[in-house]
Amino acid sequence: MKIVCHTIICAAFLIVGVSNAHAVSIFGTYTSGSELDTPGTVTDGGPGSVSASISRSNFNADAGFLSTSTYLPELTAYANNPSVENDDDRTWGHAQAYRVFNNSGPGPINLNVSLHGIVNDGIDTGSYVLADVWIYGGSTFEVVSGPQCSDGTYNSRYMFDSTYLCGNRADRANLYIGSDGDITIPHMLTIDTTGNFGVYAILRANAKGGNADATQTLKLDFENDEFITALGTTPSAVPLPAAVWLFGAGLLGALGLSRGKAYKTIS
Repeated sequence: MKIVCHTIICAAFLIVGVSNAHAVSIFGTYTSGSELDTPGTVTDGGPGSVSASISRSNFNADAGFLSTSTYLPELTAYANNPSVENDDDRTWGHAQAYRVFNNSGPGPINLNVSLHGIVNDGIDTGSYVLADVWIYGGSTFEVVSGPQCSDGTYNSRYMFDSTYLCGNRADRANLYIGSDGDITIPHMLTIDTTGNFGVYAILRANAKGGNADATQTLKLDFENDEFITALGTTPSAVPLPAAVWLFGAGLLGALGLSRGKAYKTIS
């Protein structure tokens, strides 16, 4: 019986160790913001959250996923700050989201990105709207809870709450609106992969002496999603870490060994 207990304890320690290092949700949303009138940063969401939202008198940000089969990130942000007293007088709202997808068909995969923003400079030229979108994939792709990947490298991209994308950065869109006007910027990202890959997007609205409006919004759309599946469409759908299956196998093996010893004793 001692062998069974020792095996269970060892397997339990294995689960804790692996979970602390790499058991991270394969989707998440996060919003943050701050305004001159109320110092301090307001945040909402985190890994495993399907939506996040913050709102104050001079900023707001929302992060979620499209209610379609692909569940791509959908982000909006707004910031207003008509007065400037020094260089640090900024109001901002930021929205972020990531999700892991699986491609069961051939590549390449094209992802259309569109940013629509309205910027009013007001008494300063420090207001802007900025969007960044990354696609990560390859044989070493994973989502981890620290900068070090499972292969021992630091080939990772920080997102939020100590969560990182690991693997090969296939493509990136960096879209910027920094002057008066109502502007839409289109872009296309491409990844040639099969299996799992990740999309991470962040939208920033920063205001200094004016306002920045990206509520109309940052849009993502696969050109062809026939073979693409969004993983973890709900928190309960997130696959169990591999250590859980190791624990189960170890427990069954230990029980089998224990029964074998019991039979030998009886005979």
